[in-house]
Amino acid sequence: MGNGPAIKVEGIGKRYRLGQTIDLTRTFRELVMDWPRTMARRVGLIRTPEVPSVATGAGPKAEIDEDPGHLWALRDVSFEVQPGEIVGLVGRNGAGKSTLLKILTRITPPSTGRIEINGRVGSLLEVGTGFHNELTGRENIYLNGAILGMRRQEISRKFDEIVAFAGTERFLDTPVKRYSSGMRVRLAFAVAAHLEPEILLIDEVLAVGDAEFQRRCLNKMDEIAEEGRTIIFVSHNLPALQRLCPRAILIEDGRVVDDNDSPSIIQRYLQTESEFGGERRFSYSESGEKYLKPLIPLAIRIMDDHGIISNRMISSQNFFIEFDYELPADVWEFYLTFTFCTQEGDFLVQATEPDIGNQRKAGRYRSRCLIPQSFFFKGGVMLGVIAGRPRSSERYSELNMMQLYIDDATSLSSAGSIYTRPKLNWETIQLPEESVEPLP
Repeated sequence: MGNGPAIKVEGIGKRYRLGQTIDLTRTFRELVMDWPRTMARRVGLIRTPEVPSVATGAGPKAEIDEDPGHLWALRDVSFEVQPGEIVGLVGRNGAGKSTLLKILTRITPPSTGRIEINGRVGSLLEVGTGFHNELTGRENIYLNGAILGMRRQEISRKFDEIVAFAGTERFLDTPVKRYSSGMRVRLAFAVAAHLEPEILLIDEVLAVGDAEFQRRCLNKMDEIAEEGRTIIFVSHNLPALQRLCPRAILIEDGRVVDDNDSPSIIQRYLQTESEFGGERRFSYSESGEKYLKPLIPLAIRIMDDHGIISNRMISSQNFFIEFDYELPADVWEFYLTFTFCTQEGDFLVQATEPDIGNQRKAGRYRSRCLIPQSFFFKGGVMLGVIAGRPRSSERYSELNMMQLYIDDATSLSSAGSIYTRPKLNWETIQLPEESVEPLP
């Protein structure tokens, strides 16, 4: 890479036409015209040049109208990322983070503005990005490597390391359409991380794998960072983001609202999340395709014994958590868990619905959990939801749905890192004086 920034974004905007029909004729023509060059790249005859790649739209000064027939997913986004820098993107669902990564990977062009990228880009935007379902795991490793601009010899040199990390040795010659979602994401991450792109873009990959896979991914990203490569990391896993990224960018409604160190950005993000009050209803952009399996979130609310909705509760009273959701299909062994985390994202406690192991038929549901009095100390707690099937990597997970504030009428308050104080059974008796030995 050159001496300039690895990524330079100037006034990027992306506008979509609501209800727009895809021009299939134009798309097919483009595919036919690009086919010879694409195949030449895949077999190693053409390699991605080591020069800056530039994507441009109508220009950073392009007028942004308020036509109700259009949706601006991004507006006037500008920032720079230096070589070897690790930057997190933070924002609620629908803020524009994934759209920005799609522009950086040239999956979609910007409507306005300009992007300059110095170096080869590897990306993992969703489970199995770039995989062909009919090809085997072995063939997809070579296909993904070719897409990244790698020669066949380079892919072969890293092949054993990729397979060992993914743990899919037994299934290398099986079509990936028969892989579980967990197997697909392990292989996809292994390819993206081991083929040595100078710039690695990662979007919510840790939301799918199990705890062991997440740990290995974070360790691998630590190694990549130590090698001086550039990473842009999007995740709702705030502890992982803060551990990995010294710097973070906060995006709200398609705009960059803050660019600072990770602890400052996370704190501001959590403050904006608390604006939902005691109830949050989900729009389609927040609960759309990525959450169709196993559920679609509809609403979540916090209420007291009298049915009053509020995100502020008194510790001396009971309160309830209600979650409305839809199951698009029948789910065997369905489980639903409410999670409570610190404002930094560390787990405090979780409450799992006791009805595990039975089939839950397709339809809309409302689950309610009673939180007993005196359970939390005074302070802020993040409320989240995890749902799915045991032993399956296909699950819904959002740990920062709402912020809950606990007011304490007593003089007690949390000390240091103590957040919970469950009301347990205690017994105190007075001993006879003769049984008490004097202190030395």
